[in-house]
Parts: sequence; structure tokens; C-alpha cells
Amino acid sequence: VEANMKALDYPKNDYFNIGSGSLVSNNEVFDTVESYLNTGIKKVYGLERPGDAFKICLSNKKAKNLLDWDPKVDFKTGVQKTLEFYKAP
Repeated sequence: VEANMKALDYPKNDYFNIGSGSLVSNNEVFDTVESYLNTGIKKVYGLERPGDAFKICLSNKKAKNLLDWDPKVDFKTGVQKTLEFYKAP
């Protein structure tokens, strides 16, 4: 949210990657979400397709430099907080 607010106040029309800057695999995304939801859903692997991304890491250097923004939570904490928000009554 802080990054979005800073981007709204940025005087130019631009785009920014907002992320932790750390490498996260698709398996780690699934495992982290499943560890909090505990649905019992198992991973199912299909055939690889051209262009499939297996790991994701966005550079947030531009946001750091132009917006003076740094991530405040790591990936796992961010997932936990997001799921807690959506689970709340």
C-alpha cells in the first residue's frame, strides 16, 4: 500500500515493480499458501510449456531509487497477512 501511495504522488507517469526483490519459485508460492490455508490440495504438474516461468524475482531498484520505498515484509509474511485479511469476518 505504501508503494502504491508513493507511486500516486510521483510527479511523472511511470511504472514500478513492487516486490521483495527475492527469488520465489512457483513451488514456494504454492507451499506457502497451502501451509496457511491447509486445504490438503496437492500439487499437480503438467507438461512444460514454452515461456513458463519457474521462478519469479522482480527488481524493485527503481521504486527504491525514485519513490524512496523499501519492502517492509518478506514474501511469507506478506502471504500470511493477505490471507488473514481475506479470512477476517
